[in-house]
Amino acid sequence: TLSPAALADTAKDGTVHITGLIQQNACTVKTDSVLIEVTLQNEFASLFTAAGQTAGDKGFTIDLENCDANIYSNVQARFEGT
Repeated sequence: TLSPAALADTAKDGTVHITGLIQQNACTVKTDSVLIEVTLQNEFASLFTAAGQTAGDKGFTIDLENCDANIYSNVQARFEGT
């Protein structure tokens, strides 16, 4: 366990410099990719025996435009469900 003294503020004055770039949208989703319907195949519940398991992967494409070349080659998307 920690004593109250261990939680006391012992910091000294200092300076932190943070640099970065704030941009408008990095890319635009093309109009033909704004609404995509992905039909998954039916899977047996027995395939899912632990949290995070997957089954029946289904590929699809989201078309982008107006992207910087460096951004376009490193785009990632993540989808989660309940």
